[in-house]
Amino acid sequence: MNNFLFTEEGTRVISCPAGNAPKSCSYIKQTGQCRISFPRNKCENCPHRDQCQPKMFNRTSVLFLSKRSSDSAKSQRAMKTEQFKALARIRNGVETIPSILRRKYQIDHMPVRGLLATKLRFGIKLAALNFKKLSAYLDSLDQCALLSANS
Repeated sequence: MNNFLFTEEGTRVISCPAGNAPKSCSYIKQTGQCRISFPRNKCENCPHRDQCQPKMFNRTSVLFLSKRSSDSAKSQRAMKTEQFKALARIRNGVETIPSILRRKYQIDHMPVRGLLATKLRFGIKLAALNFKKLSAYLDSLDQCALLSANS
């Protein structure tokens, strides 16, 4: 559902996506939905009619809508933006470090006993991971310098 404005409680609809105020609005407590009716002529000529899909009657058009469904539609639209996709990539980068430590450096199965020895072994494995990342970064800088020198 497209940009319906609700009250803070979510029990009344203030306006539709085209900016029309509803003729009447009643809240159904059992389902958490609002029954919204608009004059038929407002919905017939509305550019958002295919998205809202109201039920058309002789004088009115009726639509059942909940604040929850409206909010989920807004969040789905927000997830399609480039800014959200960039933020999602950052999160994946953060989650890869524990995964790499488990798979490549086997931190779950270290063959040592004692707290001090375990801390030392874990620190060495973290240093190895950081050194590997530094090495890859320096290699990428060298490749960029070679590409710019050849151009």
